[in-house]
Amino acid sequence: MSVWVEKPADTGSAVWGCSTCDRGAWCSDHTTARLEARTHARGHGESTVNVIRAHRGPTADQTRDNRIRTLRSAGHSIRQIAETVGISNAGVTKSLARTRANA
Repeated sequence: MSVWVEKPADTGSAVWGCSTCDRGAWCSDHTTARLEARTHARGHGESTVNVIRAHRGPTADQTRDNRIRTLRSAGHSIRQIAETVGISNAGVTKSLARTRANA
């Protein structure tokens, strides 16, 4: 099982996810994301949360965001979408949060 949390390069938003159950969420800051990830990990009986360093990923792309939203609506997991589209799990989660906010 792997619960991870992204540490952003700035003080901006962060994201966490779980590779076991493909759950995750966008959070307003790293501290909140880390707390939510830790709580989720405890639900699986784990105490470890992997911190990953954020890097400058792809910029917002409406075509890619629409494809991600379509794949998610079809029932694909975040990991499957990331592999299909070619971006990180965190990128998929952020895209879903961005398109949800814009809807």
